[in-house]
Amino acid sequence: MFHRVTIIGFVGQTPEMRYTEDGTPVTNISVATRQVVSKERVASCPQGWKESLNGKNWELTTWFRVSCWRKLAESVNEYVEKGSQLYVEANPS
Repeated sequence: MFHRVTIIGFVGQTPEMRYTEDGTPVTNISVATRQVVSKERVASCPQGWKESLNGKNWELTTWFRVSCWRKLAESVNEYVEKGSQLYVEANPS
């Protein structure tokens, strides 16, 4: 069975690159996604959601921890920074 994960969100902190014992680069990032629902569509706050800053919507922020390996790890470490918008697609194992 195969699964595909697609995440579109914003990077929450500066990427952290490290190396495994055999010298393979690994970069870890956190990516936040946000769902927004109008209060006109949903009268009461869904569990775990909060009121938006403008008071007109309910919103839910979900954080994902993403690990990038090898050449991708080096590129992410070089070009991605806190606040960057990312599209992540993966087949988790």
